[in-house]
Amino acid sequence: MSHLTRVSCVLAIGAIFLLALAAVRTVIVGGEVAGWDHSFHYTNAYLTYLYFLPEGHPVGYDSWHMYGWCPNLYYNPGTTLFVALAQRWLAPLLGPKSVYSLCVALSYALMAPAAAGLAHALTGSQLAAVTAALASVAVFDEENAWTDAGWRQVYYVGMWPQRWGLVTGFASAALLAYALGARGARRYALLALSSILMAWSLLSHVMMGVATAIFAALIGLLGAFRAAALGRGGESARTLALVAAWLLWALALSAFWAVPLLATNAEYHGLRTLTWEVGVGVVWAVLRSYPPYLNLLAAAGPALPLVRQGERSPRLWLLYALWAFLAAAPALSFARLIPLEWMGTLTLLSLIPAALLLSSNGWWPGLTLLPASVPLMLWLATGPRTYVILLPVRVDFSGLPLIEWFGYGKFAGYARYLALVSSSVSASALLSWALERLRGGAAGERQVAALTLVSLGFACVYWPALAGLARNTDLLPASRRFRFIEEFPLYANISRFVDSLSKLGLGGNTYLLVQDLSDNFADWATFCHNHFVYEIPLYTGIPIVGGIVWTRYVTQPISTTEYSRLFTVDIGYWARNVEEFHRQLEELGISYVATFDRRLIEALRSSPLFEEVLYEPPYALFRTRAHHPIITASGGAAVEDVVIRPNLIRFTLRAAPLHEYEVRIRLVLFPGLRVRAIPEPVSLTVARYNPWVAGEVSRAWGYPVGSRVPFIRLTLAPLSERTVVEVRYEAGSWGDAVSAAALVLAVAALLLPPLKGLAALAALRLKAAALRRSVGPSVAAAPAELRSLG
Repeated sequence: MSHLTRVSCVLAIGAIFLLALAAVRTVIVGGEVAGWDHSFHYTNAYLTYLYFLPEGHPVGYDSWHMYGWCPNLYYNPGTTLFVALAQRWLAPLLGPKSVYSLCVALSYALMAPAAAGLAHALTGSQLAAVTAALASVAVFDEENAWTDAGWRQVYYVGMWPQRWGLVTGFASAALLAYALGARGARRYALLALSSILMAWSLLSHVMMGVATAIFAALIGLLGAFRAAALGRGGESARTLALVAAWLLWALALSAFWAVPLLATNAEYHGLRTLTWEVGVGVVWAVLRSYPPYLNLLAAAGPALPLVRQGERSPRLWLLYALWAFLAAAPALSFARLIPLEWMGTLTLLSLIPAALLLSSNGWWPGLTLLPASVPLMLWLATGPRTYVILLPVRVDFSGLPLIEWFGYGKFAGYARYLALVSSSVSASALLSWALERLRGGAAGERQVAALTLVSLGFACVYWPALAGLARNTDLLPASRRFRFIEEFPLYANISRFVDSLSKLGLGGNTYLLVQDLSDNFADWATFCHNHFVYEIPLYTGIPIVGGIVWTRYVTQPISTTEYSRLFTVDIGYWARNVEEFHRQLEELGISYVATFDRRLIEALRSSPLFEEVLYEPPYALFRTRAHHPIITASGGAAVEDVVIRPNLIRFTLRAAPLHEYEVRIRLVLFPGLRVRAIPEPVSLTVARYNPWVAGEVSRAWGYPVGSRVPFIRLTLAPLSERTVVEVRYEAGSWGDAVSAAALVLAVAALLLPPLKGLAALAALRLKAAALRRSVGPSVAAAPAELRSLG
């Protein structure tokens, strides 16, 4: 019966996963997922597939965007690797856009087995696992697209790396919980797999990795406290040691990314533009993002063991009341019932009664551990202004230099799904208790009560999830709402514009400045919020400026073209100051301007500095009458045969031998760029130079922007009349060796259980052979169990 229950549980979770996958449009229809950041993630993933992985490293230098940057170093290498590897496996069957859409859908649907695994690991209940799986893919009417890490956020905003980081983080925490209760080789195999998923979570979304580490630390600390309280000191110490080893293992696996990130982040990616510090309002955003009674179910969790066991101890009930008050600190702070600066102190203090309650009951640990973690995540989601601890002395964490780098509001998504799993576990506990009473109760009243409770549980937990899934996804034909980009009317115009660009052959030694569509036509009828123009280089091979916003990268002030701005300045200013606009284009190597802003179109049409070469509504394409190259040389030297693509800049310098020339390349001088010349010149030095940036741009940012941007300057004395210069990006650091060693160790740990099983089988066969030899001809008369060893 137990085996049948396990099989039924697995089948139910699989059915929920398939239901969720069928509820969103994927490769069944074909096309690219709409939404703000999808084109950004799709382009980075495709460059990883096409250039970075084949050239030996997932981190690469993208010369087509942002004046040269490493997207996989600063943004979601876990998801781009996911898509790139999926493309390698599925290339014979699916095109790149279909593979991307499938991976996006999987990030939504795979939350079901991840949440189920977490619930089961902390309860041992199949019913809790199934309930958590369903809650994790429910799309409730109240869901928010910006904070909830749900399907609406995945689709409309395109923040699916957070969702994938959440999936891998929950799966990692589940495997860690299993590992803490396992023995022998199985423990180390589970620990290895959990560390791999933890590293994947960190790579997919830093904040989801950090949240998983905090949640895992809570599992370890509360578990160790419980073991110590029960007199099992050895188990307590072992639990803490395993959690520490798990975290170090995961960090080692991600060292190939973390080492260069930490080495370059301050100089190249340290702009204070996006911290996602959303304030205490995020508490209400999370608590109201699903039916409110689920909060009551989650909060009731620590009390359910006391009710089930008929516990009459006033001390335990007082502990529960104390925990409930302290755990409500984020909500009470939002309601202004307690001072905001007390939120962190009270939230941390809530862990003390939670630990005492956990050590006193013998029912599911998840009933206490899960709801105890939710307030902690909610507090962290509010941001560093509340990171103040008042007992025993005031400690203020908000001033730490590292603080400004994180996206605190992202903790809200983790808190939300912990709350959903927590409420699912509480609901399952009530249903399990009711079913026990139904089977074992003698009185008819008990049976009626149990049936009523089961019916209410279905009505309150299962039905809203299923109904929300049907109403708010594409599960039913009548509710089709999640269209692909290709299905919006404006896409046909944009496609014609991109085709025209390809036919024009703009050349590789100049930039195209292209105005971002996302905030101007995003009525979700004509077009969607989407940085689609970021994809242009994939179709044309032309390096562009524009198409993405708020990347925090060093060139962001001169790369951003969203919100009717070029170089961070309102387009109206450039329309009134065309000469200054032209000078800025010349300095940055831009010869082509694609815009749909009527003010700028009219200004450029009337200027002798520009000529219109294409009008494909909504875009008009202009060319500067004087060519503005990306690569220039001094002293009459000529630059020819320019190739600019990801990981490579190559050109031929035609100049008189033995004279010194300066070559300027309007791309970021990033660590890892290696310069070679054939034939080898007499001398070659590499340095940085700072471009001139219009004062209007610097005023918008409050500091001299140009002094921060490090473009490439080469000084060389060629040996021959023609010299081929190659600038190639070669990623690598000592973190690569650490990650490789950690991966080898993980694979070895994963192989331990099957190898141990094979060794046991071989020993059994040897023992059987020895028995046959010792028994000899009389084996036929031996007992059946002895004969079966042969």
